[in-house]
Amino acid sequence: MEGTANDEGSMASSNPLPPFLRKLYAMVDDPETDSVVSWSNANNSFVVWNAHEFAAKLLPKHFKHKNFSSFIRQLNTYVWFFTFFLNNLCAFLWLFCHVLICDLCFLGLINLYARN
Repeated sequence: MEGTANDEGSMASSNPLPPFLRKLYAMVDDPETDSVVSWSNANNSFVVWNAHEFAAKLLPKHFKHKNFSSFIRQLNTYVWFFTFFLNNLCAFLWLFCHVLICDLCFLGLINLYARN
């Protein structure tokens, strides 16, 4: 029997992903949070558009903390890496990509910079 969102024990047994990765996917995939965090245009990485709001509102909703640095360290344990850059409004954007698709992420960054 498949687990439900309210049945954490069943969900864990039917879904082999670690809780951190399930929560990460839920945060990034939620269309209501797209102004804060969303998938990249190519869907091979995700972008944190507003790190302050991400840490203050989304992290405590899904995790037991609101520390952006701790979130990055946790991603690093799953071989995700990040880069950050300034957008045209002088705000930092954080792009996170998994090591298995890193070449695609860098191609996306090159295309992003080429358009600006």
